[in-house]
Amino acid sequence: METKIFGKTGKEVYVLGLGTYGHGEAYGGIGKKNSITIMREVLMQIPNNTFFLIDTAPKYGCGEVEEWIGEFIKNSGRDNIIIATKGGRHIEPDRVNEKDFSSDFLRKDLDNSLKRLGIKKIFLYQLHNPNLQVIREGKVFELLESFREEGKIEWYGISIDNPEEGIAAIEFCKENGLDGLAAIQVIYNVLQKNGLDTLFKSAQKGGVAIIAREPLLRGFLADKYFEHTNFENCSEAVRKQIKLYGKNQILSRLNEVKKVLTNHNINSMNQFAIKYSISNPNITLAIPGINRIEYIKSDLDSAKIEITTEVLKEIEKISDIKRC
Repeated sequence: METKIFGKTGKEVYVLGLGTYGHGEAYGGIGKKNSITIMREVLMQIPNNTFFLIDTAPKYGCGEVEEWIGEFIKNSGRDNIIIATKGGRHIEPDRVNEKDFSSDFLRKDLDNSLKRLGIKKIFLYQLHNPNLQVIREGKVFELLESFREEGKIEWYGISIDNPEEGIAAIEFCKENGLDGLAAIQVIYNVLQKNGLDTLFKSAQKGGVAIIAREPLLRGFLADKYFEHTNFENCSEAVRKQIKLYGKNQILSRLNEVKKVLTNHNINSMNQFAIKYSISNPNITLAIPGINRIEYIKSDLDSAKIEITTEVLKEIEKISDIKRC
């Protein structure tokens, strides 16, 4: 099994974790029974002596998914599961997804996550995409350090929208002697791969792990969507990609990827895309959002495939998608 060290935490983790954005019926995902089945089947593929990360957030299913994970952990009999959840977004019906990184809300948010997960301490507690101003002010990191001192979290991290945010977080913590920043979660995939070099260097110097989210670009790199697809009937996450980048741009870049793979007799875009995300030595692990039982073996086996230097060079020449 391919593993890497999770930054300054020293934990040896499998290079693929489980993203749970696609779990939780509130977001057009799957229900409790299928979610727990997938978690169970995934863990059956992972040796007991290898830590496996499950990434979640209260936002996913408005708290439901954390509850399901908590139930699964309680009944699994496994002690190699590590949890990464997030804080800073409301889930109340009249405030769903509203960002709030105030001390009062984050403390309440963390306590609610601990209760839903049924655990006393969270391995990695991540800020759920704060803006640059919140990051540079830095009060939120001092609060996270207090959560560590209280024994509620082991480490903290931050999910970001652009590299500048991650760099600012690393710099603030370093300048203020805060040691708990252990991970940056960033979008990284075949079509969103550039402009991250400075972030990667800062993270490496600071012993900060990099978690790659959206390695399959919400399913586009799983070869699931085509010119004739009716995107109005697709999930919220897929429609968001269309709105941000435009259907024509995404499909055009996908066709370029397909040509490279065809020329090199690579049959699975899905496996290639996942392997690509973890082949970068700067990436500690990737979290594909496995939400179908039939995807489990294929996705986890992606870590075992080989990608030649020639293929990587050709993929690097394909331009990233840009916001419309």
